Amino acid sequence: MHHSSINYKFLEEGQLYNGDQLTSQFNYRTTGIVGDSIIAFIGEMDVSPSHMVDIEDVVANDFIYSPKALNFIIELFDINIETTALYQRAFMRIILEQLKESILFAEGSLRLHGDDIYLDRPIMPPAKMSVSIATVSKVSGLIHAALNIELSDKIPVFASCLTELGLSESEITTFAYKCGTAFQKFVADIKRCKYKVLGV
Repeated sequence: MHHSSINYKFLEEGQLYNGDQLTSQFNYRTTGIVGDSIIAFIGEMDVSPSHMVDIEDVVANDFIYSPKALNFIIELFDINIETTALYQRAFMRIILEQLKESILFAEGSLRLHGDDIYLDRPIMPPAKMSVSIATVSKVSGLIHAALNIELSDKIPVFASCLTELGLSESEITTFAYKCGTAFQKFVADIKRCKYKVLGV
């Protein structure tokens, strides 16, 4: 194979996500994985406006909170912000596909709106399942994506979570693995397309 692969790792020990992790080489420093990588971990998510990367959110003085979330951090080297945003959208679609495969949820439907996954149910407002952001460091594209595992009154929007969809804690680890490996395959396919064609 001519393409470099992207490594996946699930961190057994949970940790808080506060935005500090969205930085170059965080995955390498945390796991020892060199190069393109995707890591997953479970933990509280608490991002204050001062740690927000999305200027739209900063202007609105929004914050992100979840008492327990499944977090993914992706680092891909030598790509620009546009490519990073495209990979982000692709990853959110992969998460949506994996969710639809992993759950038997009759009361409502899941959909992607922009880069967010929503659960639509009869006579209820759309419930936000996820958050995600794409940005760049000096050397890489960085993506954070997360799904609520549990809910609390502190979440600033009407939301839903994985346990509401019927996923147990052990199933969430398997679900994370499926998302990570599906993204690995997606990136490898993109690289293969890049290497197998003749220039014209």
